[in-house]
Amino acid sequence: MKNNEYVVDGIQFTRDIQSTIHEMAQQGYELTQTIPIISTIYLQNTFTDGATLIFRKELG
Repeated sequence: MKNNEYVVDGIQFTRDIQSTIHEMAQQGYELTQTIPIISTIYLQNTFTDGATLIFRKELG
């Protein structure tokens, strides 16, 4: 099995998520759900490559 050299930068990933949530809130959207994008399950470890963020427009 070939080693996967792709590495997710957890700190940058967190900053990107926070930035997206903040930008969407400024546009009147509310985060309602976060779904992790799981790329690999290996030796009982789960590796997450990203996340799907679901927003809804706030009424009022």
